[in-house]
Amino acid sequence: MKNRINILYSNLKVNGNELATLFPLKYNKERLRTDYRLDIKFFQSITKKLYECDVLIVSSWIIGREFKWWDDKEYKIYDFLQTAKTKIRKVIWYDISDSSGTTHFKVLPYVDIYLKCQILSDKKQYLKKYYANRIFTDFYNKNFNIEDQNAGEDHLGVNPLEKDLSKIKCGWNTGMSNYGCYSSYWAIIDHFIGNKLNLPLYYPSRWVQPDTQRLIDYSCRVGYSYDRNTVSFQRKEIAKILKGKISVNKLNRKEYFKEMENSRICISPFGLGEITLRDFEIILSGAAIFKANCDHMETWPNFFQKDLTYFDYKWDLSDFEDKLDHVSRNHKLVAEISNNCQMLYKELLTTESGYHQFCERFAKLVG
Repeated sequence: MKNRINILYSNLKVNGNELATLFPLKYNKERLRTDYRLDIKFFQSITKKLYECDVLIVSSWIIGREFKWWDDKEYKIYDFLQTAKTKIRKVIWYDISDSSGTTHFKVLPYVDIYLKCQILSDKKQYLKKYYANRIFTDFYNKNFNIEDQNAGEDHLGVNPLEKDLSKIKCGWNTGMSNYGCYSSYWAIIDHFIGNKLNLPLYYPSRWVQPDTQRLIDYSCRVGYSYDRNTVSFQRKEIAKILKGKISVNKLNRKEYFKEMENSRICISPFGLGEITLRDFEIILSGAAIFKANCDHMETWPNFFQKDLTYFDYKWDLSDFEDKLDHVSRNHKLVAEISNNCQMLYKELLTTESGYHQFCERFAKLVG
């Protein structure tokens, strides 16, 4: 007998995090059905059939359409989850937000499992309050006196009860998707007509080998315009450090990829979250990731293993210049780190063993 897994997600608009979270489920749907006896169905609205399952997974992006934290109908999400709990063996909330923070812990009492793309390695840290609801924005506020005009909505500042910490689990991050040069077009097609026309899903097919000739030591093309000063601070400080050394102005997508494919190292600061889509673009391009230290975070797949799959620098940037100078001179080490990371990614996205690694993880999470 198969376990029936229903997944509720939003059709409000394209959301990159939600599409990336759903992508490996759609891609491996038949494999999960035949090899793991997990029958997955996708829903974009709440119907009677939604409750006909053993496990219900609710994408947090549904908040933007069916429910809202910010108006007087917040109770509706709790009513929905409570109703689901009376009819379904296991209810799972999937928090698709960008960072290890910005959590939705108000739902914890109403669900069996709270999945998140990346979580704090020490879950007891969730019992603390963080400025702007992220551990790294809190760091910049406390250590550099950086303040935001709006430090965070109330619904994101709720701490869990200690007894509920065991419900918080790391799912899979947004890397399990297609981040090639034209991936944004595929995402739109998939969101609006993919399911209706039963279009095939593809992981990226273009992989640039790390050992190809590269003429640029390092590059950094990122945006800096965030509403939150605590989010943009790291990026703006890096731009100051790099001023006069390289251009940091944004490029069109084709030129952006061309530059990454010609770079040995690509700098990838935190954005709204620690993990950014740029990380995956860098891996596809065969360059090495140079990123703020991620030891505080648990994620899967783990592309952020210090000095194995990426190079790190301190959050205060005190070692940024020296470390960048040191690693950029060591071409052999850079190629080794790039290769380690790309091989990990390539296995997961292009091999049967990689597909089964995801399926086994998912089966264990919903079991």
